[in-house]
Amino acid sequence: MLFIKTTRERWEEIKNKILELHSYTLPEIICLDMKGSNEYLKWIDGVVK
Repeated sequence: MLFIKTTRERWEEIKNKILELHSYTLPEIICLDMKGSNEYLKWIDGVVK
Protein backbone atom coordinates (compact mmCIF):
# COMPACT_ATOMS: atom_id res chain seq x y z
CA MET A 1 0.00 0.00 0.00
CA LEU A 2 1.26 3.44 -0.94
CA PHE A 3 -0.03 6.72 0.48
CA ILE A 4 0.61 9.88 -1.54
CA LYS A 5 -0.11 13.27 -0.02
CA THR A 6 -1.07 15.88 -2.57
CA THR A 7 -3.54 18.63 -3.29
CA ARG A 8 -6.90 18.29 -5.02
CA GLU A 9 -5.47 20.26 -7.95
CA ARG A 10 -2.83 17.56 -8.58
CA TRP A 11 -5.16 14.55 -8.14
CA GLU A 12 -5.92 13.89 -11.83
CA GLU A 13 -2.27 14.21 -12.86
CA ILE A 14 -1.13 11.77 -10.18
CA LYS A 15 -3.98 9.31 -10.83
CA ASN A 16 -3.19 9.27 -14.55
CA LYS A 17 0.52 8.72 -13.91
CA ILE A 18 -0.23 5.75 -11.64
CA LEU A 19 -2.53 4.26 -14.28
CA GLU A 20 0.18 4.74 -16.90
CA LEU A 21 2.96 3.12 -14.88
CA HIS A 22 1.20 0.44 -12.83
CA SER A 23 1.45 -3.18 -13.96
CA TYR A 24 -2.16 -3.96 -12.96
CA THR A 25 -4.94 -3.42 -15.47
CA LEU A 26 -7.08 -1.92 -12.72
CA PRO A 27 -4.99 -0.68 -9.79
CA GLU A 28 -6.81 0.42 -6.65
CA ILE A 29 -6.53 4.21 -6.57
CA ILE A 30 -8.54 6.01 -3.90
CA CYS A 31 -8.79 9.71 -3.12
CA LEU A 32 -9.69 10.60 0.47
CA ASP A 33 -10.84 14.05 1.49
CA MET A 34 -8.65 15.21 4.30
CA LYS A 35 -9.34 17.41 7.26
CA GLY A 36 -6.60 18.56 9.57
CA SER A 37 -5.19 21.48 11.46
CA ASN A 38 -4.71 24.69 9.53
CA GLU A 39 -0.96 24.45 10.14
CA TYR A 40 -0.75 20.97 8.66
CA LEU A 41 -2.86 21.83 5.62
CA LYS A 42 -0.71 24.91 4.98
CA TRP A 43 2.38 22.69 5.22
CA ILE A 44 0.95 20.28 2.64
CA ASP A 45 0.22 23.18 0.27
CA GLY A 46 3.78 24.43 0.75
CA VAL A 47 5.58 21.15 0.06
CA VAL A 48 3.53 19.73 -2.82
CA LYS A 49 5.25 20.45 -6.09
